[in-house]
Amino acid sequence: MVQQKRSNRRTVRSSKTTDYRPGIVTFIHILGFRDLVQRSQAKDLLNSLRFTQEFAAAKDHPVLRAGTQYKGNLTRSFAFSDSIVRVRPYDAEYNDGSLFHEIIALVHAQADLSHHGIFIRGGVAVGKIVFEKNAVFGPALVRAYDLESQYANVPRIIIGPEVFHELRRNAKLRAEHHELTHEIHYIKKLVRRGDDGLWFVDYLKAFVSEMGEPTQYPQFIGVTATGLPPMLTNSRSKDARCKSTCGSLNTTTASVANAAMPLPISR
Repeated sequence: MVQQKRSNRRTVRSSKTTDYRPGIVTFIHILGFRDLVQRSQAKDLLNSLRFTQEFAAAKDHPVLRAGTQYKGNLTRSFAFSDSIVRVRPYDAEYNDGSLFHEIIALVHAQADLSHHGIFIRGGVAVGKIVFEKNAVFGPALVRAYDLESQYANVPRIIIGPEVFHELRRNAKLRAEHHELTHEIHYIKKLVRRGDDGLWFVDYLKAFVSEMGEPTQYPQFIGVTATGLPPMLTNSRSKDARCKSTCGSLNTTTASVANAAMPLPISR
């Protein structure tokens, strides 16, 4: 009888189907992790990892009244070693502006971490993804990893060009009450096109409007400027791609007191 029940349970588990879902996937890599392992105590390294995961993990789950079900897209995050994967599906009943919210979350994560001397690199992709409690896989994850490992090169989060193509094509990526032009208007304030032609999250510029105390922005830029050079020196590339981050820092520093320059996205 016990054996029969176990067999039935196995049958139930195997009958469950797993389907790909459309989602925004961000792959994040913590820079300098190897050096941290070599020069840090296990306890200190664990604290640094927990700190990084706390800032980079999903935080957008709304607080709802009892008995109320959220109809928007909720983000999941998965952390392993020096990497973090964020998954934001966009197939929910209510379109809440998934792409904008993912990018603004990355703005805050990069700003908060860089202020504490921790820099990250990453890639953002859209496509098919499967995620469960302890598993995540799919073409979108592979693409996000490739963007991080092959193109980021310096402390920046690359946004694949297919993301903007999908934004134009699929209304599920933008807010329910927004036309495409409105969504682009808000997203272009958060991104920048590098000297290599690649789009990335421009947290240095975007964060000025997100700070509770804008007067502290010069101090934030100063701390970031102090921590960035070692990251750029130790990056995998010292060519024009490094100029994207340096250029963003220089432009932002020079225009702290001025309005942010518009960054158009081709339509």
